[in-house]
Amino acid sequence: MAACGSADVNFANFDFDSVTITDNYIDRGAFGEVYGPFTWNSITCALKRIWISVEKSGEDFKVRVDAKRHIWTSVKHTHLIEILNVILLPKALYIVMEYASGGSLRHLLDNLDVTAHRQMDVLNWSSQIAEGMLYLHDKNIVHRDLKSNNSE
Repeated sequence: MAACGSADVNFANFDFDSVTITDNYIDRGAFGEVYGPFTWNSITCALKRIWISVEKSGEDFKVRVDAKRHIWTSVKHTHLIEILNVILLPKALYIVMEYASGGSLRHLLDNLDVTAHRQMDVLNWSSQIAEGMLYLHDKNIVHRDLKSNNSE
């Protein structure tokens, strides 16, 4: 992302249209693309861009985003990627999140040597996922997209 460099990003003046497929592109999911890493408020971040269709751009959509923004930015747990900021612009929704440098769990699993030591890694990761999910469920939050290939 050419606009980011090593300095913190001020989202009030950030040109989101400068984010392109070729600049720090990480991955694409069902709903958008992820870019990073970059620094914002001294935190290494990733940026998820979700394109908004004309049908979704109405006032009802804005109200739902505002409600979810509050939930997303209030979730704080060691085993969950933190959502740092949510910015709704006319063409896209941008989610600024903590950057996970290791890639997706699917990538880690696909490149795992099958040894007793590595099996303990998988058990440890499974336990961490369960702890994060328990935290969400205790707050009456349902995660509807939990899967190992999520790198976003």
